[in-house]
Amino acid sequence: MENLMINRMMFIRTFCALLLLLGSVRGEMAEPAKKKLQIFILAGQSNMVGHANPHTIGTLYHSDDARDKRLIQMVFKNRSGLSKKALSEQLKRTRKIDELTGGISNEKIKAMSAGPEKTALEAEVKKLKEEYEAYKNKIISACVVSDQVYITSIADGNRASGPLSVGYGGNRDKIGPEFGFGLSIAQKTDAPILIIKTSWGGKSLNYNFRPPSAGPYKLNEKEQAAKNAADISKNASLNWRMMNEAVHNVLKDLKKHHPAYDAAVGYDMAGFVWFQGFNDQFS
Repeated sequence: MENLMINRMMFIRTFCALLLLLGSVRGEMAEPAKKKLQIFILAGQSNMVGHANPHTIGTLYHSDDARDKRLIQMVFKNRSGLSKKALSEQLKRTRKIDELTGGISNEKIKAMSAGPEKTALEAEVKKLKEEYEAYKNKIISACVVSDQVYITSIADGNRASGPLSVGYGGNRDKIGPEFGFGLSIAQKTDAPILIIKTSWGGKSLNYNFRPPSAGPYKLNEKEQAAKNAADISKNASLNWRMMNEAVHNVLKDLKKHHPAYDAAVGYDMAGFVWFQGFNDQFS
């Protein structure tokens, strides 16, 4: 009887240990393997800086194209409250403001004499403009804030870091190619993504972003005769050097720039984008 009790206790202990082991193994199996941080460098001049007003994204609702409908799903939060009807109302509002004021110069109101009629018109225009701004703000607040894609950005004087959303263009109210690019890449991988953006308006590949592989910059006759010829030579490739400095500064502390970065897993330099060469036509 005593042996039977001992055997039963040993069986129970063994069974419990197996359950614990099985639970541990299943837990390990359920946890997906971490993926390398995917780093993309975006560089260029003013079109990379980005001067688009985010509220213009709302014009996607004007299209019935299937591709634009997919873009709507990508860039806006679920249940954003936006619609084709709301866009149509905003466009009507815009036309009405221009009709009443005479356009951006406000010439119609300026030409009116002070009095009740002008006061009433100014009040109507003010109400329309408030509704106009409210719609713009609704568009901006409806834009996605990514938890997968982070960005550290130099866009002329606008320097910022954080989750990808609106505000990484020429100022905190604008967007550049980074917004659509980052969200599109996120649809193709479940790995964490970091964008390093370095952009300055009015710069060329031939001079400002000149890579070492292009060889030394050769001054033309006018530049050779200039009093600041030495500075012209010295500043060739300046933005190339600034870009490299910015990238290496980020690489020194990747955890600071993306919370999902794991040093034990590492990172991949996944891509480089240059946009675009407008200023090279003047070089």
